[in-house]
Amino acid sequence: MKKELLYLKGLTVEEQGGNRLEDISLLVREGECVCMVSAARQKETLVHYLQGKGRRISGSVQVRGREISQDGRRNLERNKVFVVGTGAPCMSALTIGENIFLLRRNSLKKIFLNEKAIKNQAEYYFQKYGISLDAGADTSALSQGEKVMVALIRCVSQGARLVVLHDISSVFSREEMGRVAEILGRLKAEGIGLLVSDNHPEYFYGICDCMVIFKHRRIAKKIYEPEEFPLGEQIVLWGTEAPEGEKNRRAAGRPDRPEPGEPLEASVEIRGKTAAGWEYCLRAGKGEIVLLSQPAVKREQLWDSLSGRLDSMPFYELDGNAVRFRSMDEMVRGGVVFVSMDGDEAGEFKNLTREENVLLPSLKRISGWMGFYERQADYILTDDFLFDGEEKLEELTVGRDGMKLVLYRWKLYHPKVMILRNLFTAADLKERDWLKRMVAAIAARGTVVLLLENEQSFCAGFADRIESGER
Repeated sequence: MKKELLYLKGLTVEEQGGNRLEDISLLVREGECVCMVSAARQKETLVHYLQGKGRRISGSVQVRGREISQDGRRNLERNKVFVVGTGAPCMSALTIGENIFLLRRNSLKKIFLNEKAIKNQAEYYFQKYGISLDAGADTSALSQGEKVMVALIRCVSQGARLVVLHDISSVFSREEMGRVAEILGRLKAEGIGLLVSDNHPEYFYGICDCMVIFKHRRIAKKIYEPEEFPLGEQIVLWGTEAPEGEKNRRAAGRPDRPEPGEPLEASVEIRGKTAAGWEYCLRAGKGEIVLLSQPAVKREQLWDSLSGRLDSMPFYELDGNAVRFRSMDEMVRGGVVFVSMDGDEAGEFKNLTREENVLLPSLKRISGWMGFYERQADYILTDDFLFDGEEKLEELTVGRDGMKLVLYRWKLYHPKVMILRNLFTAADLKERDWLKRMVAAIAARGTVVLLLENEQSFCAGFADRIESGER
């Protein structure tokens, strides 16, 4: 019977950005590979916790049969649990072999160093796992993928029993990932457990024993049959089945919208080209909610193009006026705003108060002359229009409720175009209902809302239109 390496029981964790996972129960045994699949920073939250970048709210963590009460990366590494990702440390002043052995946490206790032994040990591991690197070579010419392999060997040399792999496929080509999978298969055969968090789980199907799917901050499903592993991506992509009542646009609280087939007033047209070279053209009427239906990879490419991350900015036509923006700052000033649940793209400013986060883009409108700023601000923040009487500003906290503060900001500012990325995908069931009401309220003021969501089926229930946008 295989020994248990990591057992998470009823675990609820929260990382520094406020993302949370709830009631997680997960078991990894020796020689097993568990692959995690999710969207919008859910599986990453667990990885960050194992890196010591989050906190445990409830539940227990057992490593190799012993419960650990103290969280943190150092304590987990003492128990032979290591995290390997694209940000693995690598010192250019050291050789490859020295990077393996001198960057181990217990290396600082050593007084005498045997350079020959370091080189021989490094060459032993490279030969054992078929890695074509020279232990005595300089690290300045290493690719990001080779640095990941050096970090992996560093963990193995310390007697790792469980290795957490974080998005390593992003630094390898398709051919290289085939070789990486072979090396990971050898580690499995030696009894080392693998916990994989990667945006391309298909590379790990050959060595995977269990696929864990996260949705709405919880484990939604576990798949053990290899032939069913591709279904995991489909569950994440299309989400749960939308209730029948959601398919009526009037159920979203927008009775003012026209019936299907009725013309909408032309308001927005966006044209551009993604980094992959395919062209798009998006058209929407004033106050329309449009779901952009594309495969996950194309949605990411579309987001990068729309938000100005490429050298060539998209062409916008707003209310009949052609506009060529040069930066995202100009887009926001021109009435085109973006909200994403990934990374620092949500738009929340943690160095500001909750009041300032809501009022930030509207300050020029209300602070003018005659000292009316405080009076106007107090009136706006206590008005039923903004909060609808359901919650109060005092109940919201910067960090935990950052997404709500940002959406209240844009409800007040009512921009011309608002582009949302994976807000519904990252939300739990209660938050999804709140989001739906908020998006409907923002659209009711004339804002065009474009949805880039993995939770396609739920969003299709209240969107006015679904389109691909490709020319």
